[in-house]
Amino acid sequence: MEDIEKILIDNLKEILKSAQTYLLTGTVASIFLLLLAYQGRFNQPNEENVGVPFVGLSAPTSAAASIAFGIYFISGIIVLILDNSCRRIEGKLRQSKTKGLLNAVLTYPSLIRPNKSLGGWAAFITFLFAVGAMVASWYQRHGISPSSLVPAIVLASPYLLLSLRLWSRLLVKQWNFDLVNTNKAGEKMNVGQRVTGLIDDNAPIKKAVSISVGSEPIGFPPPDVAADIIRTVDPTSPVTLKGKVLSVEADKISVELGFFE
Repeated sequence: MEDIEKILIDNLKEILKSAQTYLLTGTVASIFLLLLAYQGRFNQPNEENVGVPFVGLSAPTSAAASIAFGIYFISGIIVLILDNSCRRIEGKLRQSKTKGLLNAVLTYPSLIRPNKSLGGWAAFITFLFAVGAMVASWYQRHGISPSSLVPAIVLASPYLLLSLRLWSRLLVKQWNFDLVNTNKAGEKMNVGQRVTGLIDDNAPIKKAVSISVGSEPIGFPPPDVAADIIRTVDPTSPVTLKGKVLSVEADKISVELGFFE
């Protein structure tokens, strides 16, 4: 392993650790805001002091809520930045010559990776808590209206964006190529028809990328394209890629295949 890869791995693990910390910080801050709203504290903003999480001080309700929201919002922005940095490092490690390196690093426990679904739900719940707290505080003073909901969504949006990013499938790389070894099933293909690419040790050609429609194999990418796909995906388990037919001619079928993270 090269020294630069060790640096990237250390940086990625630090990012995963920090991103989870900031996400949980935002979650705690949103719960604090929700509790203030539930207890009706926003109706008496200066009546008594309350302890502010993470900063170790007490302040009137209005000041405590402002500090907590500042912590919530800044933490959300930082998590978005860290998630973007994480994606960049993953892209570089994916090009490593060391087989399975990225998959091994992503076993590091974090809500951001490898279980993006859980992280997405954590971010979305944090978003809902903050929106609920802001709408409730507005309702206690002015009643409910669309004008209270829109600003709440905008102010809580970093966590909504984070949840959508974690739930989304990021297109890592795309290939366009003509199929080789096309069988009879390939002759019935239509432009725009959906295809899948399967990388598996049990493929007809050892460690090959077989292109299929449903469960019906129709052909393979050229050897150089297949090698690039395998190098990019670097699977430690069977991986499915999604794509479509670009053109169908008498002597060739062109497809587009994408690897989504």
